[in-house]
Amino acid sequence: MSDHPLQGLQDPTDLGSNNTLTYDSRIIRCFFLAALSILIYDHLLTLGAEVKYIWSSKLRPGTCWFLAVRYLGLCASIAVCPYYFVDLDDEVCRWIAAPPA
Repeated sequence: MSDHPLQGLQDPTDLGSNNTLTYDSRIIRCFFLAALSILIYDHLLTLGAEVKYIWSSKLRPGTCWFLAVRYLGLCASIAVCPYYFVDLDDEVCRWIAAPPA
C-alpha cells in the first residue's frame, strides 16, 4: 500500500473526511480574503489619482467603461463575501439555487 496522501481519494465519490473539507474550506476563505484585501488596497491607493484624472474630466465612453469595469469587480467581490464567511441554512442555500417562481 502506498503512503501517498491522495491514496484515499481515488474513488470519485469519496470526498474525504470532514476534517479535509473543513481544512480546504478554510484555505479557500483565506485566499479569497487575501485577494479581496489586495483589491480594496489597490482601490484606496489609486483613489487620489482617479479623482484627479477620471472624476474631474469630461464623461466619455472610455471613462464610463473604466469606471464600470473597476467598480463592478469591487462590488461583485464584496457581494460574494457573505457566501464565504456566513454559514447559511440548507433551506437558504436551496432558495438561492432555485428561487420560488
